[in-house]
Amino acid sequence: MIAPHIDINQSWRNEAEQEANNSVDRNGFYLVPGTSAVPSSEGERIKLLEAKVRQLNQEIYNLTSQLVQKDVLLQNFRVREQELKIAMFRA
Repeated sequence: MIAPHIDINQSWRNEAEQEANNSVDRNGFYLVPGTSAVPSSEGERIKLLEAKVRQLNQEIYNLTSQLVQKDVLLQNFRVREQELKIAMFRA
């Protein structure tokens, strides 16, 4: 009997989540040095861009998680397929 599949991609998910949150403070805002010295229109533009970056990072994280889940399902399917082939051979 083949051993059950172990999720080898857990560290990959953890790294993706950590990268998405790398430069974010506790309130969910990106840390941008010198923002207070920037004129208000530029400051607003920076805030909008930061919000867009956060949104895109979250989307990347979600897509990465989905990809990992599908990869795990595919690997589990291949394991089960091999088990069935072995069972058919023995029968």
